[in-house]
Amino acid sequence: MNRLTRRFVTCLLALMLVGQVSLATADVTSDTETVLNWAESAFPEFFPNHQTTQGFENWLFRFYPETGIYAGINRQDIAGYVMGGTFGKAPLRIGTLAELVQDVADSGGNGSIVRCQKV
Repeated sequence: MNRLTRRFVTCLLALMLVGQVSLATADVTSDTETVLNWAESAFPEFFPNHQTTQGFENWLFRFYPETGIYAGINRQDIAGYVMGGTFGKAPLRIGTLAELVQDVADSGGNGSIVRCQKV
C-alpha cells in the first residue's frame, strides 16, 4: 500500500471512529432526557416539576430544589443515579442507562418501573 493510500485509509477510519463516538454521545444525551422526563411524570413526589438537564464533568443531571434531590446519568459508567433528600448524601445507583430506557419502554409510561420503586 503506498503512502497516500495508507493516509487516506487512516483518515477514513479516524472519521468513522469520530462519527461513532459522536453518535454514542448523542444516544446517551437523548436517552438521559427520556429517562429524566419520564421520572418527572412518574414520580412527582421526588421530581415535582420539570428541570433543565445540566452537565458537569461526567454527569448529565437535574436538581430538584423542592426535594433536594439530584437525578442523573454518569457518562463514565453510563448508569443512572439519585442523591439527596430521601435518597441520602451519596449517589445511589439505580441501573444502567440501557436498563432504565428499557424499563421506561416496558412501563408504557405508567410509573411501574420496579427498579425505581425499590429505591
